[in-house]
Amino acid sequence: MAGFTDKFSVRVKKERQKIKEIKGIKAKASYIWDYYKIPIVGTIIGIIAVISLVRSIRANNYNTSLYVCYVNCISMDLKDNTKLLDSMLTDWLGIDGKDNRVNVDGYYQIDPDTYSEETYISSQKLNVLIVARNSDCYLGDDIFTKTWADAGYLLDLEEALPLELLEKVRDRLVYYTDGETGEERAVGVDLSDLPFITDVLVFGSTKQPIFSIVSNAPHLGNCITMLEHIIDYK
Repeated sequence: MAGFTDKFSVRVKKERQKIKEIKGIKAKASYIWDYYKIPIVGTIIGIIAVISLVRSIRANNYNTSLYVCYVNCISMDLKDNTKLLDSMLTDWLGIDGKDNRVNVDGYYQIDPDTYSEETYISSQKLNVLIVARNSDCYLGDDIFTKTWADAGYLLDLEEALPLELLEKVRDRLVYYTDGETGEERAVGVDLSDLPFITDVLVFGSTKQPIFSIVSNAPHLGNCITMLEHIIDYK
């Protein structure tokens, strides 16, 4: 680690450079854990406490029927807070939007090759959401999808989707090959150029938004309903 005689900004710069030079996400994670395990554990405990508090408050008011996270991408709907996706999901799922609601969350950034406070916090929060079984599915880019697939966080859609829907998205499946086992899994659906994406959500710089489902999604059926309506939207 950088000497404590250096200014804080200098130490941060040196640490970022050192982490950047380490090859592979596992090696980066190992280094970060070895040197920062105490603040990491403290941060995780803090995040868990906050999420637990939020869940407790929400539990007294309504049930979450579907939790969708935008990662490494953003739609005009989310950016402008028009809540079009929230409204349409409420209708598609046949819920009242009061006692039972959808939760559309965003502004997460995940990149295994870039270490920053933003990517670190995003990774920790998304991990906590998985452990707490809060999140259901993602709208993300190729970098995020491959990173989360490598971590084992995404369902194999060839096993999870009903046959009729699977055939509709067959040509859009995004595959991931495990570097250790050689196993190939369909971990996402490329939503590029679909009317729902180009006419309703409208993504900016992201040319290939990918839909994926969390491996332990508490509302798998609602994830499938969401995908069905996105694919069939005219």
